[in-house]
Formats: sequence, C-alpha cells, structure tokens
Amino acid sequence: MQNNSNPVLFAPELPPELPAAQQKQIRDAMCAVAARGERFPGELAAVRVGLSREFATFNADCSRAAKASKVKA
Repeated sequence: MQNNSNPVLFAPELPPELPAAQQKQIRDAMCAVAARGERFPGELAAVRVGLSREFATFNADCSRAAKASKVKA
C-alpha cells in the first residue's frame, strides 16, 4: 500500500504469511491512527509491527494447539 500524495501514510507491505483478513485488520487500525493523527512520531509503524507480531504469535499458538489436538485424537 503506497500513497504518494502523503508520505506519512506510506506503509510497507504487510508480511505475506498473514491471511488477507488479518492484513485488512492491520490496515484498518493504521487508517484509524492516521485519521485521528499520530500521538507520537512513528506510531503508524509501531501499530503495524505490533499487530503483525501479535497475529503471527496468535497464528503460531493456534497451529500448535491444532496439531496437539490431532495427535490426541
């Protein structure tokens, strides 16, 4: 996602390993931050990195739980 008219809104592409729905949630959160204005410099990047990390952790935990339940079944 690149917005050449406003370089502040430029955000590097999200990690491709995240599903499209999670990438959209991250973009929506970034749009909300941009709409209200950053509270501190770099907040957009911090939101993107933080949510990407949380989703990756969540996906890994779910994957481990699914594998564990398959082993028991």
